[in-house]
Amino acid sequence: MCSLTLLIAVIGLSARCEAFSQRWTETFDANDIFPCAHKSKILHEASNDGDLDWTYFTLSMSWPETFCLTQGSKQCEIPEDVSSWSIHGLWPSYDPGEGPESCDKKAVFDSSKVALIADDLNKYWPNLLVKEPHFSFWCHEWCTHGTCATNVSYTYNEYYYFRETIDLFKEYNPYSALSKYGITPSNTTYYTAENITIAIEKEFHVMPTLVCYHKQGDASDQVYLHEIHMCLNKAMNTENCSTEKLNASYSCDGKIIYPPITRSDKKAGFQIHQFLTKSTVCSNASIW
Repeated sequence: MCSLTLLIAVIGLSARCEAFSQRWTETFDANDIFPCAHKSKILHEASNDGDLDWTYFTLSMSWPETFCLTQGSKQCEIPEDVSSWSIHGLWPSYDPGEGPESCDKKAVFDSSKVALIADDLNKYWPNLLVKEPHFSFWCHEWCTHGTCATNVSYTYNEYYYFRETIDLFKEYNPYSALSKYGITPSNTTYYTAENITIAIEKEFHVMPTLVCYHKQGDASDQVYLHEIHMCLNKAMNTENCSTEKLNASYSCDGKIIYPPITRSDKKAGFQIHQFLTKSTVCSNASIW
């Protein structure tokens, strides 16, 4: 996607997060993503110092092929340098409950603070939606979740939040763990939530939570592996997620497909990311 040189072209971007708090849901359902104008007032009115009193982090990792399946008619492309799982986010979470959002009413996303890790962001934390400015996904994650993690030394500003998340992802990337136990991408082999959970638990000694996607209009009612969530304490050590989270089904019942990554031959539209050369304020970015 965007190279470091091209990303530097957008350095200097400062975007007020309250103008860009559209919400990506855990299932990435395109119908559940709303412009911040519809939600920011509610989120910000709820924001107070108590929002920082959360319990643990949720590291959310997404399988790119399934993510693109969730997007329906939206143009979604997986670039050549993305061949494994990718990062969705690192989310402060309550026990029980989902967690706080948009904790700083006046927060600003400063892209210059992540320029040094641009290559890793492009590779491990890509925005796969072709028509959206690449940095808009990072801006969203910082504004919505990162601003609630500033009370932890590992994640107190943009650079540390994104760098720490990338480091955690490299350590706990599910791909090699699943492959080690015979779980590899395939359109013809079915897996179960138990197969996948046991593989992750054996490799990383922690119980994950799975998120699956039911393809709309699929006569076979096929279930696709979409996300794997792992929980960590504020010292960045893994721990089992809350009982409530572990018991949540997230629609992963029955036979699960772990689909191989496919790439379109039509790359012209995807170049929009690569040739983004002017600074773009998040509030001016298109809505997913």
